[in-house]
Amino acid sequence: MFLVFAAVTCLFVIETAFAKTKVVEKDFDNDGKIDQIAHFDPKGKISKLEIDGNKDGIMEEN
Repeated sequence: MFLVFAAVTCLFVIETAFAKTKVVEKDFDNDGKIDQIAHFDPKGKISKLEIDGNKDGIMEEN
C-alpha cells in the first residue's frame, strides 16, 4: 500500500513540476507588430507582462 501511495505522490509532483505556462501575444493596433506579450503561470494568473509602448517592435524593460 505504501508503494502505491509513493508512486501516485511522485507522479503528482512530477506533473506539477512540468506544468506548462501559457504565452499570449497581442497586436492591438493591427500593424503587424506584437504590442503585448502576457505570460501566464499554471494557475492562469499573469506572471509577466511585456509591452511595446513606443511601437518599435521591441518590448520595453519593466
